[in-house]
Amino acid sequence: MAIGNVQKELLSAGKAGLVGDLQLYNTASELTRIMGHKNPNQFFNDPSAINPQTGQLLNRPPSSPTPPPDPKLLSAQARAQIDAATSAHQAQLASRRRRAILSICR
Repeated sequence: MAIGNVQKELLSAGKAGLVGDLQLYNTASELTRIMGHKNPNQFFNDPSAINPQTGQLLNRPPSSPTPPPDPKLLSAQARAQIDAATSAHQAQLASRRRRAILSICR
């Protein structure tokens, strides 16, 4: 299990280039066998397994997460929403003023 701890530490430190999916799978497989299980594939997906029909990987790594939105874009969107709300509020106030003036004039 010491190897697994070293791999975990390397991944935590951002050194993913030193520990790949296949190495992690190999460690997990060996640990599974040591624990008395004959088939590690019951518990872990082999990252190098190939679909014989397509020749493609069976267990593709997950796609990278989408990058966070641009803060400038978020700021511009928030400003547009504030401006729209302000305009709507001002229009509502103007309408109320007109109605109040009309009711006084009657």
